Amino acid sequence: MRTYHAAAYALSAYAALAMLAGCSSGASQISPPTAGQAPGASTQSVSPHVAQNGRVNNGGRPPSTAVVSGRRVTTPSFMNPDAATRPLVFISDLDEGVVNIYLQRAGNKMVGQITLLNAPQGLAADTARNLYIVEVNNLDVSVYAPPYTNGAKLTLTDPGYIPVDVAVSRHGVVGVANQCSYPSCGPGSVTLYAKNSTTPCATVIDATNFAQVRYAAFDAAGDLFIEGNNSSSRYVVGEITGGCKAKKMRLLTTTNTLQWGGGVKVDKADRIALLDYDSSPGAFTIFTYNQPQKGSLGTSVSTTTLTGSQSPEGFAFLASGANIYTVDPGILGSNEYSYPAGGSPEKTISGGFQFPYGVAVTPPVVP
Repeated sequence: MRTYHAAAYALSAYAALAMLAGCSSGASQISPPTAGQAPGASTQSVSPHVAQNGRVNNGGRPPSTAVVSGRRVTTPSFMNPDAATRPLVFISDLDEGVVNIYLQRAGNKMVGQITLLNAPQGLAADTARNLYIVEVNNLDVSVYAPPYTNGAKLTLTDPGYIPVDVAVSRHGVVGVANQCSYPSCGPGSVTLYAKNSTTPCATVIDATNFAQVRYAAFDAAGDLFIEGNNSSSRYVVGEITGGCKAKKMRLLTTTNTLQWGGGVKVDKADRIALLDYDSSPGAFTIFTYNQPQKGSLGTSVSTTTLTGSQSPEGFAFLASGANIYTVDPGILGSNEYSYPAGGSPEKTISGGFQFPYGVAVTPPVVP
């Protein structure tokens, strides 16, 4: 886990919520880069009872009673009916308890908002435009159908774990990345659900190689790629095959050392994209790899430098595969970049966020 030092940064969501849940995994806290310093270059310990940004945890009470900032939105959900079938961007706000909905074009006009959520984090969308929302304080994933204003149509629940991210395969299988178990905050895991099911069909754990699991993404074959950290607090990437018949996590190697662990996705060409830090240009970068061979992703086939990113915590591919949206608590918003060209943002969604954390789009990219 890592925490942010700059006054403008909020405490990293997954670290904050682990502490809010009264958990302590024992992993060191890893700082974001400062000038001339790569992520992971320094570590520090943080009390599980005191958040650096002044937030107070809930002393071990259930996560549903945790207080994040007290700035929860209480107005009803809304959606512009003319926008529900247009290409959309969804951004969760952990502190506000909402998911904001924007048009991908037309200046990213805000056209809807899902409110009354309980600490929303990771997001995903399926080919039917259903939106999957990790509500970490509820220990579940809520599923909203268009136009997203009628409450959750399904709730996927595995109360023994603290979920932080979610992915949906082209066949409808759902994979949930669990940071750790609850309430002991033991090893991370991945919970799998069959299509339209609300109860798990498989749970996979590897306490040594994946002490925490933070991100997940399916490829075209239905294999699930995950990112997290091992028992030595180093960032790692892995693969889970078999869907509901999954038995284990396979650790994958890369020729470059992972330093940031900011997200994993699969692009339109069915390649594995990892959001990380590149010390050479001193910038956040998406490293893209071909499908693994013999347990290795090998050397990246492209690098996408994200100029203007401060602390990106996830990203989503547009259906065209030619652009991505990142979500960045450091800038309190989301940047759109060309892929794989990268460079400066083409557009930025900002304003009104307290802690942006998850991002998803409809229609989703389908490798």
